Amino acid sequence: MFLAFYAFSLSSCALSAVSTQHTVVNTTGEIVNLNSLGNGKVLLYNGAGFFNKIDNTARVNVWIDGLAVGQIRVGEYVVVFLNPGKHTVKIEHIDMVKMRSEHEIEVLGDTKVIEVKPTITSNKATVVNELPSNFERYRQMPKRN
Repeated sequence: MFLAFYAFSLSSCALSAVSTQHTVVNTTGEIVNLNSLGNGKVLLYNGAGFFNKIDNTARVNVWIDGLAVGQIRVGEYVVVFLNPGKHTVKIEHIDMVKMRSEHEIEVLGDTKVIEVKPTITSNKATVVNELPSNFERYRQMPKRN
C-alpha cells in the first residue's frame, strides 16, 4: 500500500510538456560554447538542484513573450534567437501544485546564457552568461509534443 502511494505521489508530480512554438536553434553537430553565443543567440538551461531531481519536480515549461519554448528537463538546454530588449519569460513546474512565475529579462548584445530553474516556492530566470560547470553532460532539448 505504501509503495503504491509513493509511486502515485511521484508520478502525480509529472508536468505535461508543452509543444514548442518559439524558433529554436538546432545545435546538433555543433560545439556549443560561449563563443558561439551572443548577438541574440541565447542558451537557456535547466539549473535544477539535486532535490528537484530526486522528487521529479525538476521539469520546467518555458514560454518567452507568449510563445512556448518547450519543456526543459535536468541536463538539457535550448538555444533561441531573441532580439535586443526586454522579454517576458514565463516558467512553470509542479511541486504538489502547479507553480507559475513571470520574469522580465533584458537581452543585450552580450547576453549569452539564461538559467531557468524551479525553486521550493516558485521559479527563477537569471541571466548568468556562463555555462554550468558540467555542461559537457548537457544535451539539446528534444522536440516534445
